[in-house]
Amino acid sequence: MDFNDNTINQYLKEMQQLIKSHDKLLEKMNCTINERNKNILPLQRTVGRLIQHGLSKEEIVEITDITSDQYDNQVALEKRLQLPYVYLTEEETAEYEQLIQDIHQAKAIDELIAPSKEEERIVFIQKVLQRYLSDYIGILESDEDKYGKFVDKAVSNSKAKEVSSSLVRIFGNEIKRKREAVLLNISK
Repeated sequence: MDFNDNTINQYLKEMQQLIKSHDKLLEKMNCTINERNKNILPLQRTVGRLIQHGLSKEEIVEITDITSDQYDNQVALEKRLQLPYVYLTEEETAEYEQLIQDIHQAKAIDELIAPSKEEERIVFIQKVLQRYLSDYIGILESDEDKYGKFVDKAVSNSKAKEVSSSLVRIFGNEIKRKREAVLLNISK
């Protein structure tokens, strides 16, 4: 093949144009990726919020469009995502699991909303809040500086509010799900 200077120059120009168009395409692709990343919610934070609001595993899997294994991996990565969302002592955890089990084992709506069962759930929530109150009082009686006390009191008060609303939501959602299951069984 015979190459002259014109042919070589033309090939060089074409290569330079290809490189420029390649750079422009890469820049567009990077912009698209960055834009997409801005619009995607972090999965772990999303799952955490949904758990905090008392949604079940099945509901979270359906909403986030992830697999059950992906959900389990997200929950396993961070202990705070494991239900219940709030910190419970060993005794409280056992009582919580028993209350949830009572909800799941109810065969009729009357069992689900029986005043005695409601009272058990309320007493449980009050017991947990009482523990938070004793922690709060402990902060007041400590010898820390006033600013530190104020910060600790605010954090403790915020945690108590979160605990109360989370437990009420969790129990309410479990009762709602069970009520729907009972009504479906009755309608069949």
